[in-house]
Amino acid sequence: MTLLTHCRLALATIALTSVTIAPASPSRVSSSGPQPLAESSGAAPEDKSPGSDDSLVDLVRVFACQFDDASWDINYDSWPDRWTRVYDDEHPQYARIAIVPADDEATSGKVLLIQPDGAGATAISPPIHVMPKFSYKLRMRARIKGVEHGAVRVRMAFHNSRDIKKQVEQSDPLPSDGRWRDIEMGDYQPEDGEVDRVYLHLDYARGERGDLNAEIQIADVRLYRLPSIRIHTDSLYNVYTNVEDVEVTCSLSGILEQNPEVRFQLLDATNKSIGEGGKVNLDGQIISESVAHASDIVDGFGTDKSSYEGSKAWKPPIKDYGFYRVRVGMYRTGTDVPIGETRAISVAVVRDALVTSERGEFGWTLPKADRPLPFSVLQELLPRVGVRKVKLPVWFVPGDEQRGESIMKFAEQLAARGIETIGILEDPSLVIADPRTQKESPPIEGFLSGEPSYWLPQIDHIITRLSLRIRWWQLGRDGDTSFVGYDRLVERIGAIRNQLFRFGQDVRMGIGWRWDHPRDKGKSLSWDFEQLAGREALDAAGLESAFDKARPSSAERWVVVAPPEVDMTPPEGADPDDPNDPLMRAAFVRRHQERVRDFVKQILVAKMNGADGIFISNPFSGSPDMADGQTGVMNTDGSPGELLLPWRTCARLLGGAKYLGSIRLPHGSNNWIFKRTDGQVVMVLWNLEAPTTESNDTPVEETLYLGENVQVIDVWGDDKRPEQRDGRQVIRVGQMPLFVYGLHEGIARWRMEMGFESKQVASVFGVQQQNALLLHNTFGQGVGGTVRVFVPEQGVGDESMSEVSSSSWNVSMDDPRLSMKTNESLKAPLTIGLDDASFGPQIVRCEFEISAERDYKFSVWRELFVGLDNISLEVETFLTPEGALVVEQRMTNTGELPVDLKCTLHASNSHRRPKRAQVFQLESDVDKKRYKYINADDLIGKTMRLQVEETAGQRELIYRFKVEPKLLDDSEEATLTQAL
Repeated sequence: MTLLTHCRLALATIALTSVTIAPASPSRVSSSGPQPLAESSGAAPEDKSPGSDDSLVDLVRVFACQFDDASWDINYDSWPDRWTRVYDDEHPQYARIAIVPADDEATSGKVLLIQPDGAGATAISPPIHVMPKFSYKLRMRARIKGVEHGAVRVRMAFHNSRDIKKQVEQSDPLPSDGRWRDIEMGDYQPEDGEVDRVYLHLDYARGERGDLNAEIQIADVRLYRLPSIRIHTDSLYNVYTNVEDVEVTCSLSGILEQNPEVRFQLLDATNKSIGEGGKVNLDGQIISESVAHASDIVDGFGTDKSSYEGSKAWKPPIKDYGFYRVRVGMYRTGTDVPIGETRAISVAVVRDALVTSERGEFGWTLPKADRPLPFSVLQELLPRVGVRKVKLPVWFVPGDEQRGESIMKFAEQLAARGIETIGILEDPSLVIADPRTQKESPPIEGFLSGEPSYWLPQIDHIITRLSLRIRWWQLGRDGDTSFVGYDRLVERIGAIRNQLFRFGQDVRMGIGWRWDHPRDKGKSLSWDFEQLAGREALDAAGLESAFDKARPSSAERWVVVAPPEVDMTPPEGADPDDPNDPLMRAAFVRRHQERVRDFVKQILVAKMNGADGIFISNPFSGSPDMADGQTGVMNTDGSPGELLLPWRTCARLLGGAKYLGSIRLPHGSNNWIFKRTDGQVVMVLWNLEAPTTESNDTPVEETLYLGENVQVIDVWGDDKRPEQRDGRQVIRVGQMPLFVYGLHEGIARWRMEMGFESKQVASVFGVQQQNALLLHNTFGQGVGGTVRVFVPEQGVGDESMSEVSSSSWNVSMDDPRLSMKTNESLKAPLTIGLDDASFGPQIVRCEFEISAERDYKFSVWRELFVGLDNISLEVETFLTPEGALVVEQRMTNTGELPVDLKCTLHASNSHRRPKRAQVFQLESDVDKKRYKYINADDLIGKTMRLQVEETAGQRELIYRFKVEPKLLDDSEEATLTQAL
């Protein structure tokens, strides 16, 4: 098969690659990241023969073409010797490609000029010898102008010895701005062991309109080989169930030093180093160049530097289930001089025995189908990580029975594992025009809006082949809401459905829908589900807001959850180059917690709102190296991402579960309770008030009875039995999500539904106030028992668990005995008396002893609020630079009538006299009063008591507060001094 024929065929393998573009410079060495664009200046770099190492010791040049007469145009025909070009209908002969002198000062010597003249044009280098044991980097200089409709790209096409294309790496379109730029592509390693050559393609592709004045100049084309550093495990996707099985191997090839030192380092999810790192020497073996099958290749041989290869394995000291990174660096022996860049790989260790759900709404969308992982690997991975639905594009070229069969078998394998496949129908026009395209498919509405005679032949073979196996179909990719807003949409979608499935297949079909768009009133929908989408990815708060605004629908509602954005901004004052910097460590931990928490909260929001499908639109979006600033459920290389285990834990524990509500925990931890399809009850919780220094710190204890067979499962899937204390479980809660499995449903519902008839207690002392407990029997049978309402003393130990009764409260029940029928509601009267009780919230613990199928003892926590009707009070303390204490009191009255109040401030345990103030005719405007104490050092941290009495009434308010040492700045002090 000829090279020209290859140019006309679809690529066997193609990867869209970022290309480094920077201003041309005489001595530039590109970094691995994108460079800023700037004006070019200076002459072309000095010519060096193949085998020279340029600016990096391990960078070996294997090919150089500067289009000079002596080396590349011996016959002076203005065509580079051994180069070829493509001739076909899209690449006509009149498109000019020739060697010409450089025409400006930014470069010198000769250049390759391409003038397409409205058509397409492609120049291809001679074959250059390469070896799969090395990586390769391409550098060149380019000036492009006049390109408005088409695109200029650079490709590296790797072929085997039979000249069959095996792999193509393609750049993004190069900028057309008339400036000379340095272009860099790579590193790329041949993926096929038979590859022995690479062709460099300089390609201008015509757009919908031709560029008559387009001009591309190429100079100084150079190809380098460099060491190949591959970090891998024996797993196809780096997910393990046993910590002992994890082994990381560093395979090196093409290094110039025989015995470099390889250093391994294990990191947790926050980049904290774990245990002792590993250090080993490679003991490399020399690489010999074989030319037995390369008689037709002239370029790429003759380097005079010996290269070595070898590999070393290391077992990281992983002790627990979780997500980890292994960082590997290579250094010159006996030094800290690195060879190449540090690489990272991620691994996850999951608990295989983690409880799972028989069915669920958790799914992945695979926009690239079987890339980066093949179907054979995906069918093993997906059930392991809790996926129950899979969406993938299913279009294939008519007649490509092999592709159709592979999709069919994949769907069958998933079905055998309890996973539903959803076929995505996309507009195939771009793929038909260019099988190598990486562009997002056009909106599906534009494709299906034409006559069926146009679009049906392009997709009918897919429906015919797959609809007996795939029962769910989505029109358009995730985020494609192009159908929304069209008139007579129900009829239009119904007509499309009838055309697609005209043979009566039993299928379900859905479309993309905007969150806030209404449906046609009074019409039965012709679609079965709606993939809800906004204009951008939503975080947990955005998703909650979207659900609040969403219009009701008779169709199933599917939503997308997205990995949160990664904030890589160094904290102020931190050293970003020092991973042990305390500020950097704290930022890593905090941001990791925020990402995991927000991701889990998105799932909880979707569950609470009854989403029928919860999807990740692109699971393979992360990076194994935290420095790249990309997070995801999986990484772009197919390895596990930072959020895989949180996803898996949620999916396996909450799949198919229904939201019940939340309860008031003793220390106020946020919580959400769900009932699974197997009857088990799960609570998800965290506490944002918990101080933390590391990601898994759990400094808050929630102590209460939850059930007999309770398990605590962390976000990584590790479980343990909680500590028991006086018949209660002790749940240690931090800022990371925690799952409590096996709650007693009756007790959980009892806690949710119990309340007080009035949460407000009037601040009137010496008067008996009537209230009542509101109870509902949630045990599923008749129950009896007793209740005790206990009010703990404020400021004495742990109030929520205290046994010290309040001296300011007196609560008595008319009858503490309970007798309730199944599902009965009851009002249990009680009386409250106050004596010097403090203004504000007061924890109340209701202790129940219930006899059902067995005896239970449990507590329910609530808050009652002591205050004056419609009167609000705030107090703030300040310290002046002179050491004076200022107490500011702010009051408002939202009642209909104004009130007069007398205020007395007592400095507790102090010789100081009380300070007094009068509030006259208090209404809705804020009334401020300030009290000043000189030489107030003895008051810092002490409790003060503010007494507010109604002048013409019985109501009285007591407010106790601790003096905080807040220092005023100059402007605040000046304002306060003037006010005082």
